Amino acid sequence: MPTGWRYTLVLVFAALVGVLLIALPLMMPDQFPRGGFWEEFVPRIGEAIVIATFIAKFVDDPTKRKLLKEFASDISSHMIGRWLPSTLREHIHEYLGVSFIRYNWQIEYRLEVLTGDKAGNVRLDTTSEYDIQNRSPFERKYPLGYDVEESWFPEIGETEITFVKVHDQSTGRDLLQLQSGNKGLKTKIEEGYVRLDLPESMQIEMPGFDQRSEHRFKFELKSTEYFSNSFYTPFDALQPVLPDTIITVYYNKSELKVGLYLTFSDFSKATKIPADESDTYTKWTITKPILPGQGFIVRWNPLRASTTATHEPAKPGPETQAQ
Repeated sequence: MPTGWRYTLVLVFAALVGVLLIALPLMMPDQFPRGGFWEEFVPRIGEAIVIATFIAKFVDDPTKRKLLKEFASDISSHMIGRWLPSTLREHIHEYLGVSFIRYNWQIEYRLEVLTGDKAGNVRLDTTSEYDIQNRSPFERKYPLGYDVEESWFPEIGETEITFVKVHDQSTGRDLLQLQSGNKGLKTKIEEGYVRLDLPESMQIEMPGFDQRSEHRFKFELKSTEYFSNSFYTPFDALQPVLPDTIITVYYNKSELKVGLYLTFSDFSKATKIPADESDTYTKWTITKPILPGQGFIVRWNPLRASTTATHEPAKPGPETQAQ
């Protein structure tokens, strides 16, 4: 028998085995309890075999590699978490399918105790800098966003987004730079947040991931908020963040005491201990990855107990500084 025919017969036989595996749970329901691991896993193996035979017979080599890579990515979360409930596996799969990853996240808080008719209250200036990389193999548009909570204390001052900058690290060009007073820096109030409101044309086009170039874009975002002298500000990530994440708080240590609290891990296991200290700031380094929805809280209180005011705590919510 010619080699070509033998190869075709092997593929046909493999495809039949794949079809059999797909149908097996339906043919033998007693052996494959509904919702069990094998009831879901065996048909997926069958699907993989059928797809592999089709690719081997009809698809050219570059397309084969692309399809197999996508299939491996799709099935990986189910194999890794095969003993977990299906709803939890699907949730994990969402993390594995993200396109954008954040690196080198540095957050700077500057707390200023106000004087005059607003004495005892606090102005908070926030700067968030980070790199974004598209890890998918395809070009993606990154929707530039920045959300800051509406002021809890409008009698002290209103929340404002003051600066936005995007820099292409590969070409060395600034793609965008907007600041207060610039007509292009538009915001809107929505669902309790002051949100950056830029047209779709200002979305950042990022090339597909190439390990040789490691193409990244640097973002710098600034905002101003006003609080009482005893309050806190939460910060939850919307994209996965790789370590290290650095949080620096500048403040007058004769007026305020400041603390950092993590929402996702034991503080002593996820940060560099002790924190870096100076006369004007405290700096913490988070040494673990941060997943979407995880984050930290910076809290401050006056040193003099007599000046402490009681206010409602900050409302929980998504990332309240930078997206």
